[in-house]
This record gives sequence, C-alpha cells and structure tokens, in this order.
Amino acid sequence: AEYMGESRSRRLLVMFPATKRFKEAVAIVNSTTEQKLPLVLARVIAKIDGKNERIFTPNEEAQLSNLLSLSVSSLAALLELACFVFERAAFHNVAVNKLATELQNTGMDEPRVAAFVSVWKEHRVNVITRLRDSTNTSPHTLASTDWRLDLQISQNTLCRLKLPTAIVEFHIDDHTYPQKPQRDSVAVEFSQDELYAFLGRLEKIQEQLDTLR
Repeated sequence: AEYMGESRSRRLLVMFPATKRFKEAVAIVNSTTEQKLPLVLARVIAKIDGKNERIFTPNEEAQLSNLLSLSVSSLAALLELACFVFERAAFHNVAVNKLATELQNTGMDEPRVAAFVSVWKEHRVNVITRLRDSTNTSPHTLASTDWRLDLQISQNTLCRLKLPTAIVEFHIDDHTYPQKPQRDSVAVEFSQDELYAFLGRLEKIQEQLDTLR
C-alpha cells in the first residue's frame, strides 16, 4: 500500500513518510482514547490479507465514530493509517523494537505506539503468512532451467565478429488444471548486456523477497 504524497525516493529511505496527510493522521491517532485503540487495531490487522476487503461495515463505522468521538473522515484517516503501518511492517518484516522506533519518529505518542507494537507483536507472523499466501496465486511455477552458450558469426564480410550469446531454457509447470499438470519450455536468447540486465532485475526481486523472510 502507498500513502498518498509519499515519493518513491522517500519510501526507500524511511518506513513512514513525513507528509502533511500522514502527520494529520498521526495527530488523530494521538487523540484517540488509549483504551479503545488496541481493539480497533486488532480488527484492522485481522483484515489485512491483500484482498482489500472493508474492515468495518458502514453501520459499524458509524458506531465506532461515535464511540471514539471522531468524525467519519477522521475515522477513515485513522483506519487508513493503521492499514498502512501494518502493511509496511509486514512488507519489511520489521522487529517489534524497530516498529516502535519508526512510529516514535513520526510523532506518535508513547501509549499509542505501545498499542501498535502490542498488536503487531501478537499478529506479526499470521499477517506475513496471509500476505504471502495471497500473492502466491499464479498457476505457473518454474520447475527447472537449462542453459548453454552459443557463438554467432557476424554476417559482415569485412569484419567477422564472434558474438557470444547465452540460451536459457525455462521449464514451466502449468497447474491450471491440478489433475492434469503440464510442462512447457521456453527458450530465451540473451546477449551479454541483456543477461547482465536480467540478472540485475533478479537481484532486485531477491532483495524484495528477503524483506519478507
């Protein structure tokens, strides 16, 4: 999830943005009754599964708005911030102490930080597991790979250059029909530069996966 106003470069530096909108949402959290906040956060984190389901029904939101003495827009901002915090924490698989420090840096007061941290500590493993499962929906999986090197000769008669390429064959299992799985193979030819670029993208993917471990 992205919090409106957060630039890409900023996201790479800190866990939570210092935007006006985010600060206003933190102020709303700080104004929320300390005893009731953990109950709201527990409901929020229980609904985080990558499916973008509504956390509360309209009737529940109206009741919650009265219970917390918040306007409808303020309640929406609180719920959005809570979702954002927990989704970011799950994405980075942050430790409890790290989350506490990051939230304190946003200006959130100690009792509310403690509420977020307590809920995160209790539900952390389940949330990360649910998000992993919700993104693992592709019926195609990579079974194995083969590769070989090839040497092509330039057609230029004045300069018979040898052009090395790599042929990588991906063997892919198709689980669209689990009763009759099928395997397909796709061969891809890479020049040296193309192979370097491809490996660079794989490294970025690996970095993202490492954050979820």
